Amino acid sequence: MNIFYFASNSSMFTQLINVYKESVNRDIPSFFLYTEETNITHPSANMDKFSYSTNVETDLSSGYFIESVGMNLPFEPDILMISRERWQPEQSIIHELKSRFDTKVYVCLLYTSPSPRDS
Repeated sequence: MNIFYFASNSSMFTQLINVYKESVNRDIPSFFLYTEETNITHPSANMDKFSYSTNVETDLSSGYFIESVGMNLPFEPDILMISRERWQPEQSIIHELKSRFDTKVYVCLLYTSPSPRDS
């Protein structure tokens, strides 16, 4: 199982980082592409604002080119882990990965208390 994590802003990075760390601790091949920008950022237009973390050997000049991301992944992703699904750039990434690789999509929504629902 290969997991590709994607975070298009700092809030989404915060929601996914601990899930990513847990998959690394369990030796699950994982690649996390993220930005810590406050605003939603699209990687294909702003790759210089993105970083990545991974536990697999990575040569970004080879691998699986993902057009919606604008870079190569070191593996064919079985799972895409994101924290939102209805807007860009996530929509493009979901569409491409599902159609090319039959990737399953998991949306990780973490809520912190207190929230208005807790009152």
